[in-house]
This record gives sequence, structure tokens and C-alpha cells, in this order.
Amino acid sequence: MKKALLCVVAALAGACTMPSSQPVARPKVIVAREQALAPRVLVATPPPPLRIDPAKPPGPGGDAMWRTGHWSFRAGRYVWIRGAWVVPPREGLEWQAGFYHRTVEGGEWVEGHWRKE
Repeated sequence: MKKALLCVVAALAGACTMPSSQPVARPKVIVAREQALAPRVLVATPPPPLRIDPAKPPGPGGDAMWRTGHWSFRAGRYVWIRGAWVVPPREGLEWQAGFYHRTVEGGEWVEGHWRKE
């Protein structure tokens, strides 16, 4: 009983102490997945104009690379994906942002994907 009480007191004491300085915010890093082929979707209209992302935060280092903001086509509409630091799924790949092009059926959206440099 005495040991359990000491553990509770120690845990509470640790939870109540405040750090002497504020923690440094670290950039969020996304670890990417690789797909064999970029998904393609028939769409009626091209995406809206590109948006301007906020300033790129400092890089986290390592294998992370900056993937600029881009459009994605999800659930029948275009969705803006903000820029982010991303670790490619494997070495030697670069990010190809999604794009729209006209086809005989109308238009086709090719989703953003990783490709060989």
C-alpha cells in the first residue's frame, strides 16, 4: 500500500511540474506510400487555380523533401492539400503533382504520385 501511494505521489508530482522553457515546435513529417500506377478519374472540369501556401517551414533534415501544395480529387470534388515535408517511400523518387488533361471522353484527372527521377 505504501509503495502504491508513493507511485501515485511521484506521478502527480511529475505531472504538475512545468518545463522551464517552451518546447520547440518540430515540423510535421509525412512518410509517403508508393502506388504502382497513379489513379485516374474522369472529371468534367479542370481544378481551380493553385492556392498560395504559407511560407515553407524549416526542414526537419534527413530524407524529407518539400511537397508543394496541390489539388487532389476526392469524393467527387477537388480538395486542396497543403504543402508538407514528406519522406519519399524509397530513394530515387520525386513527387509529380496531380494534373488534368482533356481526353475524348471529356477530361481526366491524374492523381499526384511518386515517380522515378
